[in-house]
Amino acid sequence: MKRALTIAVSLMLLAGLHLIVLGEILIIPFAANAEIVHGFGHCGLGGWDFSDSAAVDLYEGDLSIVYVVDPPIGYWMSATNGAAVTMVSDSTLEELTTAPQDPSLYDIFLPALLMETYVIRTVEGYYAKFRIFLYLPAPTFEYYYQPNGSRVLPVEQSSWGQIKALYR
Repeated sequence: MKRALTIAVSLMLLAGLHLIVLGEILIIPFAANAEIVHGFGHCGLGGWDFSDSAAVDLYEGDLSIVYVVDPPIGYWMSATNGAAVTMVSDSTLEELTTAPQDPSLYDIFLPALLMETYVIRTVEGYYAKFRIFLYLPAPTFEYYYQPNGSRVLPVEQSSWGQIKALYR
Protein backbone atom coordinates (compact mmCIF):
# COMPACT_ATOMS: atom_id res chain seq x y z
CA MET A 1 0.00 0.00 0.00
CA LYS A 2 2.81 2.42 0.84
CA ARG A 3 4.45 1.58 -2.50
CA ALA A 4 1.24 2.50 -4.36
CA LEU A 5 1.05 5.80 -2.44
CA THR A 6 4.71 6.51 -3.21
CA ILE A 7 4.12 5.87 -6.92
CA ALA A 8 1.00 8.09 -6.93
CA VAL A 9 2.86 10.90 -5.13
CA SER A 10 5.80 10.60 -7.52
CA LEU A 11 3.50 10.88 -10.55
CA MET A 12 1.76 13.92 -9.07
CA LEU A 13 5.09 15.61 -8.37
CA LEU A 14 6.19 14.91 -11.96
CA ALA A 15 2.98 16.59 -13.12
CA GLY A 16 4.03 19.71 -11.19
CA LEU A 17 1.57 19.43 -8.29
CA HIS A 18 2.68 20.38 -4.80
CA LEU A 19 1.47 18.05 -2.10
CA ILE A 20 0.91 18.23 1.63
CA VAL A 21 1.47 14.91 3.37
CA LEU A 22 0.41 14.50 6.99
CA GLY A 23 1.22 10.95 8.07
CA GLU A 24 -0.96 8.76 5.82
CA ILE A 25 -3.16 11.71 4.82
CA LEU A 26 -2.49 13.37 1.49
CA ILE A 27 -4.00 16.75 0.66
CA ILE A 28 -3.70 18.16 -2.86
CA PRO A 29 -4.87 21.77 -2.93
CA PHE A 30 -5.80 22.76 -6.47
CA ALA A 31 -7.44 26.18 -6.71
CA ALA A 32 -9.39 28.53 -4.52
CA ASN A 33 -11.04 31.91 -4.75
CA ALA A 34 -14.00 33.65 -3.11
CA GLU A 35 -16.42 31.91 -5.50
CA ILE A 36 -15.47 28.22 -5.30
CA VAL A 37 -12.87 25.90 -3.77
CA HIS A 38 -11.61 23.11 -6.05
CA GLY A 39 -9.25 20.40 -4.94
CA PHE A 40 -8.40 16.75 -4.49
CA GLY A 41 -8.79 14.94 -1.18
CA HIS A 42 -7.30 11.71 0.08
CA CYS A 43 -8.79 10.80 3.42
CA GLY A 44 -6.95 7.59 4.30
CA LEU A 45 -10.21 5.84 5.26
CA GLY A 46 -10.95 8.69 7.59
CA GLY A 47 -13.09 11.79 7.32
CA TRP A 48 -13.09 14.98 5.27
CA ASP A 49 -14.11 18.52 6.21
CA PHE A 50 -15.02 20.52 3.10
CA SER A 51 -15.03 23.91 4.87
CA ASP A 52 -11.39 23.43 5.90
CA SER A 53 -10.40 21.39 2.81
CA ALA A 54 -8.76 18.99 5.22
CA ALA A 55 -8.69 15.38 6.25
CA VAL A 56 -10.05 14.74 9.75
CA ASP A 57 -10.57 11.71 11.98
CA LEU A 58 -13.14 9.10 11.00
CA TYR A 59 -16.73 10.34 11.53
CA GLU A 60 -15.61 13.92 12.10
CA GLY A 61 -16.10 16.67 9.56
CA ASP A 62 -18.70 16.28 6.81
CA LEU A 63 -17.95 12.95 5.15
CA SER A 64 -16.35 9.59 5.94
CA ILE A 65 -15.59 6.87 3.39
CA VAL A 66 -15.12 3.37 4.77
CA TYR A 67 -14.83 -0.20 3.51
CA VAL A 68 -17.67 -2.29 4.95
CA VAL A 69 -16.94 -6.00 5.46
CA ASP A 70 -20.44 -7.03 6.56
CA PRO A 71 -23.07 -7.22 3.82
CA PRO A 72 -23.40 -5.11 1.84
CA ILE A 73 -19.65 -5.40 1.21
CA GLY A 74 -17.82 -2.51 -0.42
CA TYR A 75 -16.94 1.14 0.01
CA TRP A 76 -19.64 3.27 1.61
CA MET A 77 -19.78 6.93 2.53
CA SER A 78 -21.33 8.37 5.61
CA ALA A 79 -22.40 12.01 5.90
CA THR A 80 -21.63 12.89 9.51
CA ASN A 81 -22.57 15.48 12.12
CA GLY A 82 -25.75 16.63 10.39
CA ALA A 83 -24.41 16.66 6.83
CA ALA A 84 -26.31 14.84 4.06
CA VAL A 85 -25.23 13.42 0.69
CA THR A 86 -26.90 12.44 -2.58
CA MET A 87 -25.78 10.76 -5.80
CA VAL A 88 -26.55 12.67 -9.01
CA SER A 89 -26.20 9.85 -11.53
CA ASP A 90 -27.65 11.77 -14.49
CA SER A 91 -24.83 14.34 -14.51
CA THR A 92 -21.04 14.45 -14.62
CA LEU A 93 -19.00 16.50 -12.17
CA GLU A 94 -18.32 19.07 -14.89
CA GLU A 95 -21.97 19.30 -16.03
CA LEU A 96 -23.54 19.66 -12.59
CA THR A 97 -23.89 23.36 -11.79
CA THR A 98 -26.56 23.41 -9.06
CA ALA A 99 -27.02 21.26 -5.96
CA PRO A 100 -30.41 19.53 -5.75
CA GLN A 101 -32.81 21.47 -3.52
CA ASP A 102 -35.22 18.65 -2.56
CA PRO A 103 -34.20 17.50 0.97
CA SER A 104 -35.74 14.06 0.39
CA LEU A 105 -32.97 13.29 -2.12
CA TYR A 106 -30.26 13.53 0.55
CA ASP A 107 -29.24 10.68 2.84
CA ILE A 108 -26.55 9.99 5.42
CA PHE A 109 -25.32 6.61 4.09
CA LEU A 110 -24.67 5.78 0.41
CA PRO A 111 -22.45 3.41 -1.60
CA ALA A 112 -19.19 5.12 -2.58
CA LEU A 113 -18.99 4.30 -6.29
CA LEU A 114 -16.09 5.26 -8.54
CA MET A 115 -16.64 8.09 -11.02
CA GLU A 116 -20.19 8.86 -9.87
CA THR A 117 -21.15 12.47 -9.09
CA TYR A 118 -22.24 13.26 -5.53
CA VAL A 119 -23.44 16.42 -3.78
CA ILE A 120 -23.10 16.95 -0.04
CA ARG A 121 -24.84 19.52 2.15
CA THR A 122 -22.14 20.16 4.73
CA VAL A 123 -22.44 20.56 8.49
CA GLU A 124 -22.44 24.34 7.97
CA GLY A 125 -25.25 24.10 5.38
CA TYR A 126 -23.00 24.77 2.36
CA TYR A 127 -22.76 22.55 -0.71
CA ALA A 128 -20.00 20.64 -2.45
CA LYS A 129 -19.94 18.28 -5.40
CA PHE A 130 -17.40 15.50 -5.67
CA ARG A 131 -16.37 12.37 -7.55
CA ILE A 132 -14.36 9.46 -6.14
CA PHE A 133 -11.77 8.32 -8.66
CA LEU A 134 -9.54 5.98 -6.63
CA TYR A 135 -10.14 3.48 -3.82
CA LEU A 136 -6.60 2.36 -3.03
CA PRO A 137 -4.42 3.06 -1.19
CA ALA A 138 -7.35 5.03 0.23
CA PRO A 139 -10.39 6.81 -1.24
CA THR A 140 -9.32 9.83 -3.29
CA PHE A 141 -11.73 12.33 -4.78
CA GLU A 142 -12.01 15.58 -6.69
CA TYR A 143 -14.33 18.21 -5.25
CA TYR A 144 -15.80 21.68 -5.74
CA TYR A 145 -16.96 23.41 -2.55
CA GLN A 146 -19.25 26.47 -2.50
CA PRO A 147 -18.28 28.54 0.60
CA ASN A 148 -20.97 31.22 0.17
CA GLY A 149 -23.99 29.05 1.02
CA SER A 150 -25.61 29.03 -2.41
CA ARG A 151 -26.47 25.85 -4.30
CA VAL A 152 -24.53 27.04 -7.38
CA LEU A 153 -21.55 24.74 -8.02
CA PRO A 154 -19.59 26.04 -11.01
CA VAL A 155 -16.56 24.35 -12.49
CA GLU A 156 -13.54 26.58 -12.18
CA GLN A 157 -11.18 26.22 -15.10
CA SER A 158 -7.58 26.60 -13.98
CA SER A 159 -4.46 26.76 -16.09
CA TRP A 160 -1.16 25.23 -14.97
CA GLY A 161 0.15 28.78 -14.51
CA GLN A 162 -2.67 29.60 -12.07
CA ILE A 163 -2.04 26.39 -10.15
CA LYS A 164 1.71 27.01 -9.86
CA ALA A 165 1.03 30.61 -8.75
CA LEU A 166 -0.78 29.27 -5.68
CA TYR A 167 2.54 27.93 -4.37
CA ARG A 168 4.91 30.82 -5.07
